[in-house]
Amino acid sequence: MLNQFLKFDPKATHDEILLALISLETLHMSEQLRLACRDAYDALVNILKEKFIESNWSHTAAEENAYLFFSMIEGASIYALTYQSKEPLEIISKVTMEIIRRGSK
Repeated sequence: MLNQFLKFDPKATHDEILLALISLETLHMSEQLRLACRDAYDALVNILKEKFIESNWSHTAAEENAYLFFSMIEGASIYALTYQSKEPLEIISKVTMEIIRRGSK
């Protein structure tokens, strides 16, 4: 999954918009949009959580790390766009791999 993010070219024009940006932009505009963003976050975090559970992580550790990883990816993506650099994504890639290695022992 992180390899897909590392292929991201922040200097190129993309059709994708980060969920964080949509959430922040529409927060006070529409309760329906806010709820849709919340549901999207829940679905994305659940995907990560299930991957951790499949790798024999406890339910608690899986959920905590799913939130942590998704937050790091979203934050690093915002930095990457702002700085037009892959470096933030490369940094979190290393950190997440260290966490995964420690958690799988």
